[in-house]
Amino acid sequence: MAIRPLFSASCRDCSASFGYPSLGDSAYGSWILSSEDGQRFAYVEVFSDFPSRLNSLLKTTGSRLQVWDALASLADQPTSHRWVTGIRCPHCGSDKIASWDGSGCGEVEIPDATFARADMLSDHEICEQLKAV
Repeated sequence: MAIRPLFSASCRDCSASFGYPSLGDSAYGSWILSSEDGQRFAYVEVFSDFPSRLNSLLKTTGSRLQVWDALASLADQPTSHRWVTGIRCPHCGSDKIASWDGSGCGEVEIPDATFARADMLSDHEICEQLKAV
């Protein structure tokens, strides 16, 4: 679990203002997943065990799927909302962000994404699940 800065944004659909976590420009190999409803976040490092396995698998199969989208689809889900890779409004769930100005507005503790369910799958089973993404 890590503490990340929050930055100001506003939603184009509902006009709500909110904070979203960011890793900044120098976060090579890292990403923050957002729940589809914008209420939860999870931190992923592509060089950790399951993400490395998945990245290798995507390369060997010639998949056009981006590694972050694949990781979002396979990460353990703490709620009924799936993980996505973009910013979502925590008020209405929209992915249509009107502005994000880069000004800080606090901090949030973000847990690491887990892949316990996906890690038990064979490479073939993972490939089959990714076909639906």
